[in-house]
Order: sequence, then C-alpha cells, then structure tokens
Amino acid sequence: MYILIDTYRDIKPGDVVVIKSDRAGGIGAFLIGGEKIGELSGSQPEGCLDFWTVASNLYDNRVLCDVAVKCGSTAILHTESRLFASLRTLHRVEIEGYGMAVAK
Repeated sequence: MYILIDTYRDIKPGDVVVIKSDRAGGIGAFLIGGEKIGELSGSQPEGCLDFWTVASNLYDNRVLCDVAVKCGSTAILHTESRLFASLRTLHRVEIEGYGMAVAK
C-alpha cells in the first residue's frame, strides 16, 4: 500500500520513515531517530490510501514505511503494515479445486 506525504527536508528513495500521530493532532512522518520530516498529505493520488483511511486506522499506532518515490517536496511511501491488512481488495477463492485471487 502507498501513502503520499509532504516533506520538509530531503530524503532519498529507500529511507525508512515512521508514520504516527504528532503532538499537534495531525499525522506526521518521522525518521527512525524521531526527527519530523513531513506530514500526511490531505489529498492522496489514485492508488494511495486516502487521508481518512490512514487516520482512522492509525490511532496511537506507528507504521513503518520506506520511501518508494521522491518528487520535489512530496514522497510516496510504501508499507505492508498489518494495520491496513483489512483494506486489501483481493482474497483467495477456490473454484473447482483451483485457487484464484478475486476482488472483494
């Protein structure tokens, strides 16, 4: 799954980023050391999780992501967190002895 953030400082593809609630009541992006580098973007592009989906599933949890794409002051993060596992759109169905991936 992918998440778009607005960044304050320079990061590179492959860097590890933590998404969590910040003290201001928003959702921030932090480096492993705790330095805030950005915030979750209010407008997510097609293919990314929308803002309210991330916000409603995050609560007081933290999600580890890695930077997939960096373009200007925005970055697209990739995560395989179990926190968003229920949002997957495919599930396995067995039909006549064959397993198939089917959209929910």
